Amino acid sequence: QEKYKKGSFEEAVNNAVQGVNNKRITIINPQDFKEIDGMPFMFNLSDGLRRKFEEKSVEEIGIKVAQGMATASNERFVRLWWEVTPAFENPIRSKWFRYSKGGPYCKWYGNNWAVLNWENDGAELRAFKKAVLRNQDYYLKKGITYTGSGSKGTTFRIHSENSLFDVGGSCVFPTGAFGNLEYIIAFMNSRLAFYLIDCLNPTVNTQVGDLKRVPFVKPSKEIESKVSDLATKCIELKKKIDKKTTSIANKVKKNNGKVKAGFKTKGFFFIMRMILKSGWNEADKNYWAERGWNGKNRPWKNT
Repeated sequence: QEKYKKGSFEEAVNNAVQGVNNKRITIINPQDFKEIDGMPFMFNLSDGLRRKFEEKSVEEIGIKVAQGMATASNERFVRLWWEVTPAFENPIRSKWFRYSKGGPYCKWYGNNWAVLNWENDGAELRAFKKAVLRNQDYYLKKGITYTGSGSKGTTFRIHSENSLFDVGGSCVFPTGAFGNLEYIIAFMNSRLAFYLIDCLNPTVNTQVGDLKRVPFVKPSKEIESKVSDLATKCIELKKKIDKKTTSIANKVKKNNGKVKAGFKTKGFFFIMRMILKSGWNEADKNYWAERGWNGKNRPWKNT
């Protein structure tokens, strides 16, 4: 209860000064913070978990955390997939390539709505002086992308082969001895990793440097196999959901301009037209006139 907080705090302070044990007080040696790169003030970790940072980190075990590119002109180089032809599915002859660009909370697979103009190995983008193309050695390679900002925390999902990645959708690529992508994404999506990342940077924006410092312990073959199998099932399930969603979106796109207006919609339209003809609102009247709705045109038909 709120009214007891002040008393509990004063009691804890007095006990600390007097050297009396109190369950609310934890004594930490400042030297212990040196065990973690950058010495973040992670006072809420247990001694055992803090010592895990003495193990190899994600970066040290050969898992590359790579920041993505910045086009500096998304309106020129980036499109939503439904704005272009399905040809972007073929990476060999395509102008448009899938583009991991972050997005809302989404684990395992998804947020694949953006495509990037990468025709002729990105010739037009490379010629654009304001663009910043980082970590080009990892372009078009399969990996793990993540959303680094959001109140719900960092979420990781598959970055498909023949895709590119944005600064807002930076990626993780296994480059060392441990290359099990499914196990890595399972670990990154675990509560433990979420907790460690939050301790390293307790804000809504997770940085590349935060992920590089996360400790990683290579699992036994048995644990690796079990966890990988579960991660694969999660990925395949999300792919099915994504495929179904894409199918629905294609139907909506196909039926654009072919929607049949119901009786109530038509009735409301004609009532509004009569009201506007009487001069009820000049701005709305002009808006309708520009679109020809006062004549034969209708908003539910292509004109």
